[in-house]
Order: sequence, then C-alpha cells, then structure tokens
Amino acid sequence: MRSGLANRLFAYGTRVIALDPECEQGGGLRLLSGLHGRLPKIPFVSGFVRRDQALAMLERLAAEKPDGVERVERSDLRRWGSEALAAQMSAEAP
Repeated sequence: MRSGLANRLFAYGTRVIALDPECEQGGGLRLLSGLHGRLPKIPFVSGFVRRDQALAMLERLAAEKPDGVERVERSDLRRWGSEALAAQMSAEAP
C-alpha cells in the first residue's frame, strides 16, 4: 500500500506548483520542501531528494513578504520557514 508513496507525493507537489504555486498558501512548496528535507536519498526509491532544493525552498518561504487577505497565514508560514531554515543550518554547523 505504501509502495511508491514518496514518488506520488513528489509528483503531486510538483503538479500543484506548476498549476498554481499559491494553492493552499504554497502547500506544494511546503510538501516538496518537507520531502526534500526529511527523506533520505535512496536510489530507485527517493532519488528525487535534493537537500539543496529544500534549502532554497525554505529560503524562499522565509524571505516572503506577507500581504493581502492571507497576511496572518502567510506570516505563520514565513515564521515556520525561518525556524526550519535555522534548525537546518544549526544541524549542519560543526
């Protein structure tokens, strides 16, 4: 049942971003950054995992300027992205 789940999630997230990057307040970006940041890279299973792409997505989310009707939600997402980016940077520090 779980076979191929990571690949399906990756495909769905990529399609959502291609169709509408703002869907569900950037839900596709959050999904992909979570996959890239948490999954181990295993050949033929999760070969799409790119830690550098996850960091780029988190940086993009952290740099976002919240405005409009979803300003509060976007501010929460920005804070989440900033915290996740800081945690990743501290984990990489010697």
